[in-house]
Amino acid sequence: MFTETKRRVTKVKSAVQGKWLREIIDELGISVADAAHSMGIDLPRRLHQHISDKSHIGSGFLNAFKAAYPRINLNYVLAGEQPRLLPKESADNLTDLTDDVRATYEASGRALKRLTGE
Repeated sequence: MFTETKRRVTKVKSAVQGKWLREIIDELGISVADAAHSMGIDLPRRLHQHISDKSHIGSGFLNAFKAAYPRINLNYVLAGEQPRLLPKESADNLTDLTDDVRATYEASGRALKRLTGE
Protein backbone atom coordinates (compact mmCIF):
# COMPACT_ATOMS: atom_id res chain seq x y z
CA MET A 1 0.00 0.00 0.00
CA PHE A 2 2.77 2.44 0.91
CA THR A 3 4.55 1.72 -2.37
CA GLU A 4 1.40 2.44 -4.41
CA THR A 5 0.87 5.76 -2.60
CA LYS A 6 4.52 6.66 -3.12
CA ARG A 7 4.19 5.91 -6.85
CA ARG A 8 1.16 8.19 -7.14
CA VAL A 9 2.88 11.02 -5.27
CA THR A 10 6.01 10.67 -7.41
CA LYS A 11 3.92 10.70 -10.59
CA VAL A 12 2.11 13.91 -9.58
CA LYS A 13 5.35 15.54 -8.42
CA SER A 14 7.15 14.83 -11.68
CA ALA A 15 4.17 15.99 -13.74
CA VAL A 16 4.05 19.40 -12.05
CA GLN A 17 7.66 19.85 -10.93
CA GLY A 18 8.99 22.61 -13.18
CA LYS A 19 6.34 23.11 -15.81
CA TRP A 20 3.87 24.67 -13.38
CA LEU A 21 6.09 27.71 -13.06
CA ARG A 22 6.41 28.23 -16.82
CA GLU A 23 2.65 27.80 -17.30
CA ILE A 24 1.74 30.24 -14.53
CA ILE A 25 4.30 32.80 -15.68
CA ASP A 26 2.89 32.59 -19.21
CA GLU A 27 -0.69 32.85 -17.96
CA LEU A 28 0.17 35.88 -15.80
CA GLY A 29 1.80 37.50 -18.84
CA ILE A 30 5.07 38.22 -17.05
CA SER A 31 8.67 37.28 -17.76
CA VAL A 32 10.80 34.86 -15.76
CA ALA A 33 12.89 37.88 -14.70
CA ASP A 34 9.73 39.62 -13.39
CA ALA A 35 8.78 36.49 -11.45
CA ALA A 36 12.28 36.17 -10.01
CA HIS A 37 12.31 39.82 -8.97
CA SER A 38 8.91 39.48 -7.27
CA MET A 39 10.27 36.52 -5.28
CA GLY A 40 13.37 38.38 -4.17
CA ILE A 41 15.74 36.47 -6.45
CA ASP A 42 18.42 38.65 -8.03
CA LEU A 43 19.03 36.43 -11.04
CA PRO A 44 16.31 34.53 -12.92
CA ARG A 45 18.76 31.63 -13.51
CA ARG A 46 17.35 29.83 -10.46
CA LEU A 47 13.83 29.89 -11.92
CA HIS A 48 15.07 28.80 -15.34
CA GLN A 49 16.72 25.82 -13.63
CA HIS A 50 13.47 24.97 -11.87
CA ILE A 51 11.46 25.27 -15.08
CA SER A 52 13.84 22.81 -16.76
CA ASP A 53 13.63 20.43 -13.72
CA LYS A 54 17.28 20.96 -12.78
CA SER A 55 16.55 22.38 -9.33
CA HIS A 56 13.78 22.85 -6.81
CA ILE A 57 12.50 26.02 -5.22
CA GLY A 58 11.79 26.11 -1.52
CA SER A 59 8.67 27.08 0.34
CA GLY A 60 10.08 30.53 1.10
CA PHE A 61 10.31 31.37 -2.59
CA LEU A 62 6.89 29.85 -3.23
CA ASN A 63 5.37 31.95 -0.44
CA ALA A 64 7.00 35.08 -1.86
CA PHE A 65 5.64 34.26 -5.33
CA LYS A 66 2.14 33.66 -3.91
CA ALA A 67 2.34 36.95 -1.98
CA ALA A 68 3.30 38.84 -5.14
CA TYR A 69 0.68 37.06 -7.27
CA PRO A 70 -2.20 36.02 -4.95
CA ARG A 71 -4.21 34.46 -7.79
CA ILE A 72 -1.80 31.52 -8.00
CA ASN A 73 -3.66 28.32 -7.12
CA LEU A 74 -1.35 26.39 -4.80
CA ASN A 75 -3.42 23.26 -5.42
CA TYR A 76 -2.21 23.45 -9.00
CA VAL A 77 1.41 23.88 -7.93
CA LEU A 78 1.30 20.99 -5.45
CA ALA A 79 -1.07 18.55 -7.10
CA GLY A 80 -1.73 19.72 -10.65
CA GLU A 81 -5.37 20.61 -9.90
CA GLN A 82 -6.82 23.20 -12.26
CA PRO A 83 -7.26 26.12 -12.55
CA ARG A 84 -3.72 27.50 -12.52
CA LEU A 85 -4.97 30.91 -11.41
CA LEU A 86 -7.84 31.62 -9.04
CA PRO A 87 -10.59 33.94 -10.25
CA LYS A 88 -9.79 37.59 -9.61
CA GLU A 89 -12.68 37.86 -7.13
CA SER A 90 -11.20 35.09 -4.94
CA ALA A 91 -7.84 36.84 -4.74
CA ASP A 92 -9.51 40.19 -4.03
CA ASN A 93 -11.60 38.66 -1.24
CA LEU A 94 -8.46 37.19 0.31
CA THR A 95 -6.75 40.58 0.22
CA ASP A 96 -9.81 42.25 1.72
CA LEU A 97 -9.94 39.64 4.48
CA THR A 98 -6.26 40.19 5.28
CA ASP A 99 -6.86 43.96 5.46
CA ASP A 100 -9.88 43.40 7.73
CA VAL A 101 -7.88 41.15 10.07
CA ARG A 102 -5.08 43.73 10.23
CA ALA A 103 -7.53 46.56 10.98
CA THR A 104 -9.21 44.50 13.70
CA TYR A 105 -5.85 43.66 15.26
CA GLU A 106 -4.80 47.31 15.29
CA ALA A 107 -8.15 48.42 16.74
CA SER A 108 -7.87 45.76 19.46
CA GLY A 109 -4.42 47.06 20.35
CA ARG A 110 -5.71 50.62 20.64
CA ALA A 111 -8.64 49.50 22.81
CA LEU A 112 -6.33 47.50 25.07
CA LYS A 113 -4.05 50.54 25.52
CA ARG A 114 -7.04 52.68 26.52
CA LEU A 115 -8.28 50.10 28.99
CA THR A 116 -4.88 49.63 30.59
CA GLY A 117 -4.14 53.38 30.61
CA GLU A 118 -1.02 53.16 28.43
